[in-house]
Amino acid sequence: MELNKEKYLALKGSRKTLANALLKDSDRFLFLDIEEIASDLNTTPSTLSRIVRAIGFENFKEFRTWIATKSGLILPDTDQEERKDDSLLKDELKGIEALSCPEVMNKIDEAAQIIAAKGKVIVAGFGPATAGILGELLKSHLESLGIRCMTSVNSKHDCISAAHALGENFLLLYVDFVGFSKEAIETLEIFKERQIPRIAFTCEPMSQAGILSSLVVSCKIEKHYHFPPMAPFIAAMDLLAEKISQIKTNEAALKKQLQKSILEDKDLYPPVS
Repeated sequence: MELNKEKYLALKGSRKTLANALLKDSDRFLFLDIEEIASDLNTTPSTLSRIVRAIGFENFKEFRTWIATKSGLILPDTDQEERKDDSLLKDELKGIEALSCPEVMNKIDEAAQIIAAKGKVIVAGFGPATAGILGELLKSHLESLGIRCMTSVNSKHDCISAAHALGENFLLLYVDFVGFSKEAIETLEIFKERQIPRIAFTCEPMSQAGILSSLVVSCKIEKHYHFPPMAPFIAAMDLLAEKISQIKTNEAALKKQLQKSILEDKDLYPPVS
């Protein structure tokens, strides 16, 4: 399964133009279905199927698998056989260990400060179904800390609806596993135009999604799997919740201290004779 360069070079006219578009943006097209790609390129699914066959693939599914392998999301079978049974655990542990670096910890601190100050969050998960699971987990964390939270999975329309429901003074918390999708980019662009703070928990901090975000928390993973390990994301979210909890605790202690000092102020409350 490989691109046939001779067949590709032999293409002419509109077929060559469409093939170039597919290959140039192959990583982005990986996360769209063939109908969405055809619409994006102003052509039809059947035309795309003919083009990928013309450049050496049996069907569009095989072309998509080649893209994923080339991007490092799926290893060839031979490489998978060489990996040990405990490799997934090792990858997750590496990701969790990477969170302890000062740069990432400072970003999580900053994210906690912003979330605690805003008090309202839209958690938008993009990618495989596990993004939705993480969104619900984070929602549970935040709501237990008194943060109003709404979730959306792979839908800019749900994010916009959530924004209307929350009103003003909220932020978007973006979670992705496997790079950026068209829907994710459009969502981030909409919220950037509206000047809504955008915090991204992503494995690709230098991706277009990362660039469109106000603050990026890098969750390092080893890209040996189509569905990357969840542990670094869960660990980052646990840390985030812990830091927000500490901020809330400190705020409550300061408020209690202020109330006590006011009550003890003899100028405000002179002793009763």
